[in-house]
Amino acid sequence: MTSRKRKGKEVVGSTSFDSTRFTSIDNEAWFHAHENNTLIIEKSVSSYIDHLYQITEGFGSLRWAPILGLTGAYYPTLVREFYANMKEKEEKGNSTIHSWVRDKRIRMDVESLTEFLGVPNEGTRFQPEGFAVADERIYKFKEALLCLGLRVSCLNEVRVGDVYLTYKLAHGLQSRALISLANTLIREMQAMAASTLKGKGVCFPVLISSYLASQGVHLPAELRVSTSPHDVISEHHLFMFGYVRDGQGWRNNALIPPPSAAPEDPASTDMPARD
Repeated sequence: MTSRKRKGKEVVGSTSFDSTRFTSIDNEAWFHAHENNTLIIEKSVSSYIDHLYQITEGFGSLRWAPILGLTGAYYPTLVREFYANMKEKEEKGNSTIHSWVRDKRIRMDVESLTEFLGVPNEGTRFQPEGFAVADERIYKFKEALLCLGLRVSCLNEVRVGDVYLTYKLAHGLQSRALISLANTLIREMQAMAASTLKGKGVCFPVLISSYLASQGVHLPAELRVSTSPHDVISEHHLFMFGYVRDGQGWRNNALIPPPSAAPEDPASTDMPARD
């Protein structure tokens, strides 16, 4: 990570761009095209939900538990600048990200991200191929949906990679070696930067903000946003996801729509409204 001072507006041909924030006209255009896209905030879980579904235990089986602690401040503008200035937007199979944020060159690779997260630098990068996963013949997509209790009217409604990881979190690695968390996160960041889908959510704002801070990027207080109780998965969220209580706890009741008003979650009393 090194500094790269820029002075202000830079003119290319007859067009100028803000060279204090972007490395090219195209990157500034990417920023503005995604400026209003929803940020997908990392979630933590309440103690009740953690106990009910053994979430920490599941992440621990993959040795990913530290990622459950990603809470605190994030900087939406800087996160979007990180994505906008990525050099590898169209490259596939590359496990290194190079970007530039507020006079700092940013390099994120498997080794640096692994060390930052405090997870093992072990495991492979899983690769979805259609509805299968390369190098794992035992795994069957439709069987995974059934085991997870997921009911979909069309297979295109769910992402193959999300189902695979959820299945592994619920049932363990089985015959597979460790899955590289850093590789998985970097791939998702690259997919976000390369996507042409209008309105695609901007992922990992808390992680990226924390990583930028570790790389010496100045984080202006006026750009700061903090995670809130809304970002903690609680009993309230289960209700909104279409789950209902029964004698055994909670179950997915997809055939019966939820009531018009969700019950108050004791864990979220006096929850502040989000901006």
